[in-house]
Amino acid sequence: MAKKKKDQYVGDGSPAERANRVKVLFERWVEEGLPKEVELPLGRKNSKVHDGKSLGLITMPTSLNQVLLWTAPEFGLHKAIGSKRYVSLSDAEYGSTAQAILAAINALKKAKKAKRPPPKTEKAKRVAAVALAKRYMNLAVGLSKQLHEQGERLNATERDLIVERGRNELLSGDLAQAQRENAALKKMLDRKRGKLRVVD
Repeated sequence: MAKKKKDQYVGDGSPAERANRVKVLFERWVEEGLPKEVELPLGRKNSKVHDGKSLGLITMPTSLNQVLLWTAPEFGLHKAIGSKRYVSLSDAEYGSTAQAILAAINALKKAKKAKRPPPKTEKAKRVAAVALAKRYMNLAVGLSKQLHEQGERLNATERDLIVERGRNELLSGDLAQAQRENAALKKMLDRKRGKLRVVD
């Protein structure tokens, strides 16, 4: 026997039962948050529930009139409530269910509005643009300063290399001079040694 999927019900039940399922489902969404596959439009109160299938979403109703005709097989709601009595706030028997459904809808809408950032005014856009321009200007100034400092360091290093090269050249000259003097002394010493041998 196939296992029953989560949130699915056996049979459609009466309109009252279907209304109660909607109430339980919406109240659970208030507690746990909307599932990622459910879309809650924030349009005008009497706007039609548009088909979210093109986006792969299930569109949630935003009024009791929309709840009346809403189905969501993915959550066990295979058949719409279909009777206004069960979504009427003034009905003596089922008014409390309708009130609970509407309260859940309003709570979900309020929660979504709280997460949505308010639209920016023209003044706010200008202020944001100026702030962004200042930020980029500061970044440019900082980068220019870093490049200047790096250039100064490179120049200092280059100067040090020139000085060191000059020192090496001087040392090389001194070494060559010392080698020449050493050779001359060696020759003089050799000549003196030769004269001493002749006398002997």
